[in-house]
Amino acid sequence: MKIYAYFDKYNLSTLIGALQELDSCNVITIGSSERKQNSDTLLYNAGQVTNFINENTEGFFLHSNEGLYDVSLQKDSFSTICFFPKVALKEEILLEIIKAYISADSAFGYAAECEEHEYRNRIRIEVAGSEIESWVGRNLSKYLPGLYYLTFISKKQAEEKSIEIESLKINSISYIDMPNQAVLFKFYENSTLWTKNKEKIDQICRSERGVFCKDEVEQCASKAENVMDFIMKTREWN
Repeated sequence: MKIYAYFDKYNLSTLIGALQELDSCNVITIGSSERKQNSDTLLYNAGQVTNFINENTEGFFLHSNEGLYDVSLQKDSFSTICFFPKVALKEEILLEIIKAYISADSAFGYAAECEEHEYRNRIRIEVAGSEIESWVGRNLSKYLPGLYYLTFISKKQAEEKSIEIESLKINSISYIDMPNQAVLFKFYENSTLWTKNKEKIDQICRSERGVFCKDEVEQCASKAENVMDFIMKTREWN
């Protein structure tokens, strides 16, 4: 399971503050390693946290007792955050994490099994007897990367990508409308049901011009004659 979001770097402090306030999966320390270290900085030491972030401009890790938040910072495009829980989480906890993301004006995000994310945004083909693969469709500046178990779309992104929000409401099993912020959709009862619903979500993605669907890039990549050709054919979809 991963709980992922795209956000503006300038809202980082608001995002960290919201994650500190969670009842579960709240962040406690910040560090440069995936594993907790004695040298990690406690988040209540505001001055030390500021210095750490200024020294780690490309990203870092936020540690929770329940898992790990991986933060990747970008100067001229969307930054990202991804939470990897240690154990399976109840839906209400997933929703609270997503709401924390939304409270920091995050643009788009989702909760999904890692396998669902790979199905939507990773392609594999065989070239000259070897399997090669690539991540695709994750550039939020071009399109929404996909639709997943729990998916939120900010009002700004919905407008920019011409997303038919009312249609998505009809196709979801439930949704939470957060005025002036985002709409949070639930497309199936639990995350493990993605395989039974993948064709339905595929069709919804195909019908929404602003949502990525990997059909076209798969068809293009399948014609690659070698690894370099594969890289060239998939580059614009990364």
